[in-house]
Amino acid sequence: MRLLKISLLITLALFYSGQISADDCDAFTSLSGYGIIGEDDFSYGNNSTINTIDITGDTGNTPTPLGVMETVDEYFPDIDPSTFPSTGGSDLEYPSSVSAGSYGKVILKGNSTTTFSGGYDVGGTGGTYIYELEFKQKSGRGATASMAPGDYFIEKLSMANKSNIIVTGSGQVRLYIKESFQAGNEAKLNAGGNVEDFIIFLYDSASLQVGNGNSGHSDADFSGVIYTPYDTTSIQFGNNNDIQGAILSEGSVEVGSNTDFDYSSSVQESVLDAFGCEATASVDHYAITHAGVGVTCEAVVVTVTAHDASHAEVAPANGTEITLTTSPLVDSGSGSTYTFTGTETSTTFYLTETTATTSPHININVTDGTASEDASEDPALQFVNTALLFSSTTSQTSCENSATMTLRAIRTDDSTGACVARVTGDLAVDMAYACVDPTTCHGDKNDAVTIRALDTDGTTLLNSGSIADNPDDSVSDYISRTLRFDGSGVANFTASYSDAGEIALHAQLSLAASSPDPAITLSDSSESFVVAPESFKVESFKSDGTTALNNSGSSGAPSQVAGDAFQLKVVAQCSDGTVTKNYAWDTDISAVAPSSPDTGSGGTLGNVYFSSDDTKVYGDAGTTTSASASDFSDGVALLTNARYNEVGSVTFQANANDYLGDTSADTVGTTATEVGRFIPDRFILSAPTLTNRSDLAPTIPADFTYMDEALELGFTLTAVNAQGETTQNYEGSYAKLNPTSSGSLGLAAYDPVGGTDMSSRLDIGVSSGSWSSGSATISAEVAISRLASPDGIFEGLQFGVIPGDSDGVTLDSTTLDLDVDGDTTNDHAEIGDTDILFGRLNVLDTTGHESLPLPITLQAEYFDGSGFVTNDRDDSSLYNSTYGELDNYTDNLPTTSGEPTLSGSGTLSDGTGSGMSLSAPGSGNTGSVDLEYCLETCTNGTGGAGLGYLQYDWDGDGSHDDNPTGTARFGIYTGSDRQIYIEEIY
Repeated sequence: MRLLKISLLITLALFYSGQISADDCDAFTSLSGYGIIGEDDFSYGNNSTINTIDITGDTGNTPTPLGVMETVDEYFPDIDPSTFPSTGGSDLEYPSSVSAGSYGKVILKGNSTTTFSGGYDVGGTGGTYIYELEFKQKSGRGATASMAPGDYFIEKLSMANKSNIIVTGSGQVRLYIKESFQAGNEAKLNAGGNVEDFIIFLYDSASLQVGNGNSGHSDADFSGVIYTPYDTTSIQFGNNNDIQGAILSEGSVEVGSNTDFDYSSSVQESVLDAFGCEATASVDHYAITHAGVGVTCEAVVVTVTAHDASHAEVAPANGTEITLTTSPLVDSGSGSTYTFTGTETSTTFYLTETTATTSPHININVTDGTASEDASEDPALQFVNTALLFSSTTSQTSCENSATMTLRAIRTDDSTGACVARVTGDLAVDMAYACVDPTTCHGDKNDAVTIRALDTDGTTLLNSGSIADNPDDSVSDYISRTLRFDGSGVANFTASYSDAGEIALHAQLSLAASSPDPAITLSDSSESFVVAPESFKVESFKSDGTTALNNSGSSGAPSQVAGDAFQLKVVAQCSDGTVTKNYAWDTDISAVAPSSPDTGSGGTLGNVYFSSDDTKVYGDAGTTTSASASDFSDGVALLTNARYNEVGSVTFQANANDYLGDTSADTVGTTATEVGRFIPDRFILSAPTLTNRSDLAPTIPADFTYMDEALELGFTLTAVNAQGETTQNYEGSYAKLNPTSSGSLGLAAYDPVGGTDMSSRLDIGVSSGSWSSGSATISAEVAISRLASPDGIFEGLQFGVIPGDSDGVTLDSTTLDLDVDGDTTNDHAEIGDTDILFGRLNVLDTTGHESLPLPITLQAEYFDGSGFVTNDRDDSSLYNSTYGELDNYTDNLPTTSGEPTLSGSGTLSDGTGSGMSLSAPGSGNTGSVDLEYCLETCTNGTGGAGLGYLQYDWDGDGSHDDNPTGTARFGIYTGSDRQIYIEEIY
């Protein structure tokens, strides 16, 4: 007693790591008809249900979807791979994430979530392989595994009580279990997830045990599929479990009391999806269509179409033979057969009858041995001797003339039985049309069908005029039109309709008696046919409904935030530009070229979508790219929640396919002026960096910067729409923030210790960066300027930015984390913090023997709030004898031949450097010389080391522009050994 009958299978995707075969799909379809199978043994506890139906019966291996125990013998395809792969590797304890790879024992922390990156096994490459996976418990809560789609080969898996497996992302999580899967009480396995996204495979002799569920809840404890083709496996669920999905086992299945299975038809479809198969419904019945009235002088075409239970067309399986019969028998055609090839959905037969029929006329029957005609789609067929007959019709375009149509007034010749003219010449024919879909004609479109009567040549216009409109269920109003019937009783005409929809033509022709014909009123209606709009006009407005978004340039107004709601108006039009007011159909809206920036020049064409939810991004469930039929009123759809996700301008085009179900009735909208200009909603800042002493590029990163010395702020800006998607077109002329213009970056500094805005002392240097695909990596050099009087130190000085472009695009205020102006509201995004020091470099006086080189010591110092102390944090400042100048020679020091020379170079360490020295002047050459270390220009005008921020006001003139100077003494001694203390005063 299966849930539904399925006869045709389509292979959809990969099954496991291999390709599923059609035969396997047949097997899985058969298995899915039951849903719950323990082929070796199935047992259930008290009060257990399936699809809310109590399970009944003492014997059997499946409860069937209707709750009645049955015994089935099914084929179970093998698992691929048939051999469980090897596992093993490093152990992981309490990891926050687990990447694809091979592991030994992995232990997950209780009351915590571990993310698994997933990845599928393809040819033995990829996937996650674990010898043992253990879920721990903490504070009464088990661990949670958040698993991305992929293949997980696990030999042993155990889950503590209240543990959880969650499937994240789009795709299927497949667990392959070699030995055991044990889950404690109230465990959740893909609870609330899609059935098709979670499948557990059990290998030979493996077991799966799940504890008791929570009797006080209604959500599924398990949502997915459990599958094993081995009769040595066992599957057990405790009491009170809600199971949504399938358990398909060649082994044993046991479920406890109060087990509730959800195996509805939609769940069955999801199970087939899980196996990579899709079911299409079989033929439920056949529909019969024909003209309704035929003439005894010619055959009537009868079309037989296969339908499923929902009356949708379906192709019968290859080899399906149908037989058509009639009651009573007609002269020819009854008993005809046709064999379907598996691709077509319908076929035609021809019936003839030479005698006029009487009520109830001819009943047509069709059968394939199983399915037959449906009474609601099986109209009676009448044969008459004289008739007025419309020719067949095809779909048309609003306001355009149809192809030539005909109206025949014919009769059966009493002598020959052939069809001959009933009338000839010009005759007044009462004509009308009925609105079939929608069933009423629009009040503003009265008499909207125009008939053009043509001469017998089928081209020359005789006259034209409108005919009367009628609702579909009551055709009573006609307008007389003069048609010209030729010698065969055929009148030619065309028809045009200035609205849209499905309509049918009606005609009446009253004839007086003319021997041998009696007086008669002939009437007929055409097949209904679809008239589609000629085109769509799409207009765009800001949310106020009045400001047209007609800016196709890269600057100026109007502008619209990408991802924010604006209005799109879609107008269905006749070929003359008037509105087809009866139009209402699902209509696709697309973003098309031309767009700016042009896609041929690297631009990205975005997507248009409709949503009242500001948080939804394109492609999320609940968004759509079409206007529904219900959006249209009087042929116009006003979409107030239109959104476009890119920057620039774009053209919107509306298209309707298969209008009113007619596959030949498509409408393609004309492209219009580009819509825009779309701008980002905001910037997102990421990867902030602060590099101290950036000009030096120190090999050992510094943890401070001197005042007046450059440090570098770095960060990445990404332009995004209202939903947070990157607007890739924000580049070139469409990027309104210039990274090389440091003024647009909103740079600021703040002293958190003193609570002071330091931005006024921020010396902003060059900035760099460029936009590409909506992102820019930006760097800017800044420095804190020195005051006339030393101050500081500034510990943890914070640097922030608030970038803004010329359109006002900036950072989201909720992401700001630095209050620079001290008003308790964050106004900048912090890039980083560091210590800022007021520094100087000192050349220490030194003394030595004239026969030996004299070491020179440089010392970096900073102001600590009360005086200058050695900066033992300075391991970066470079020095070189090139920048030393000697002057003021005294006593016997030579100034030419044999004079002392300075040599050496190095980097300060712990704030000092002694890598330079003066050469020995020689015995007897005593005296002193001053050494000026030129941080900037030397006193004599030569160039300096470029370390001007270490200059100081050594001369007391109020300007920190003096290089340090020290005195080197040769032959001058420090004093006697009895000297207790000596100090330099400067």
